[in-house]
Amino acid sequence: MVRRLKASIGKQSSGFSRSVRLKGQMRSERASINNAIKSSKAITDAILDIFDQFEGVSDEIMLEAIEPTMKLAEYYCPKDTYALVNSRFAESVSKRGKPLIQFGFAYRGLPYYGSFVHEATWIPHAEPTRSKFLQAAVMEDLQNIYMRLGDGYKEFMGDRR
Repeated sequence: MVRRLKASIGKQSSGFSRSVRLKGQMRSERASINNAIKSSKAITDAILDIFDQFEGVSDEIMLEAIEPTMKLAEYYCPKDTYALVNSRFAESVSKRGKPLIQFGFAYRGLPYYGSFVHEATWIPHAEPTRSKFLQAAVMEDLQNIYMRLGDGYKEFMGDRR
């Protein structure tokens, strides 16, 4: 994974970072630069350690945060045959080395009519079911998703302090 984090002490244009060149500089300046490089590495490593811890639990926290939303979507989902509502899924997969949370209905296109039922706003449904059942649930629960994510990370950090 590419890490996009760099800590430095000194001016960026002067090269006071891990990749600084030390040729032709005075001994005291060289020692100062070496200390700055060591400090920046320690800072970077400490923060990357925190990021790694978050990365290890993020998919679990996100799945937990989306679960009540999926229950709401399930409630709104048409249930004529129960095939669509029973096709509900939420999972964490890896894409290009990064966790990806996938959730929805008609997993891998089954049942084949899943997207049609979701999008067909002209088809009447018995209350509380409806078209746009996943979209409605997400939009209705969006603020709560934010709150559950925050609570999940706070709980995780409480265990790590």
